[in-house]
Amino acid sequence: MTERPLVSVIIPAYNAERYIDEALHSILNQTYPNIETIVVNDNSSDRTEERVANYQSRVTCLTQNSSGGYPGSPRNTGLSHCKGKLICFLDADDIMRPARVETQVNFLLKHPQVGVAFTDYRNFSNSGASEKTHFQTCPILWRKLKNHPRLVLESIEATALLIQENFGLPSSMMIRRETLNVVPGFSTAFQIGEDFHFYYRIARSFSVGIINQVETDRRLHENNITGDPIRMLRNYIASRSDLRISESNRDNINILDGLLYRCEINLARAYADQRQFRRSVLYNLRALRYAFPYRLDRFAGGLRTLIRMGMIAAHLKD
Repeated sequence: MTERPLVSVIIPAYNAERYIDEALHSILNQTYPNIETIVVNDNSSDRTEERVANYQSRVTCLTQNSSGGYPGSPRNTGLSHCKGKLICFLDADDIMRPARVETQVNFLLKHPQVGVAFTDYRNFSNSGASEKTHFQTCPILWRKLKNHPRLVLESIEATALLIQENFGLPSSMMIRRETLNVVPGFSTAFQIGEDFHFYYRIARSFSVGIINQVETDRRLHENNITGDPIRMLRNYIASRSDLRISESNRDNINILDGLLYRCEINLARAYADQRQFRRSVLYNLRALRYAFPYRLDRFAGGLRTLIRMGMIAAHLKD
């Protein structure tokens, strides 16, 4: 008999009444038969809880105190209550394609060394679907996937690739319960980037599976948390800096340093554009930490950013 382990699908939901029905229907219409669905209502002020109540015995709804905009909290609530041997996530505004769960289960059963498996996904909005899938926007990964519908990446290769091209998404990943023995849950210190922080830590200890198949549609809309570039950059820096502190691989540290340098410079430029010059100088100086002793190109980049800020302050540049 084919093994059919229980799969838990966890949906964090905050004021999701516009989209939650579509998300739940996509789970209930999966080709895989053994699924428990858990919605974690993050103290919504709209009719989210009422919408979920319509599904009664088919969906478990947990309500928690507000996370304050930290999505790791409702995901951890779901992890603490779920019973599945395999666990996946779906944001309340995203949609699973019908074979997503079955595809990932079959892959993980075939590859017992893999701790987390990702499928490809496609962004969409009211104006239509993106021309390219997410994997197609990741050039290093896409070259690796050429003529390979499936890949298993060892930890060192997976972590290096994740830093350079974040190919993951909560709505496209499935994990084994055993990974929680190593990484018990999501960080609640970040409003953005807690998902990367979570699966990067898993990838340090387990192989990573890549399924070159679109199985999730990710909705873009005006309420997406990543719509604020300064908040996104600040959280991005915080999550990657935390990973750098605990990173032991020198090559990955070097890649993280380059990434953090670019983020600090971009944040300095963003603050200059808003005429917050003290903060601009602060993040420019922070970026220069990654210029010494050998990266004169980074020093030159920091100097250009300071000059640009000075021109904006002197009204010589818009």
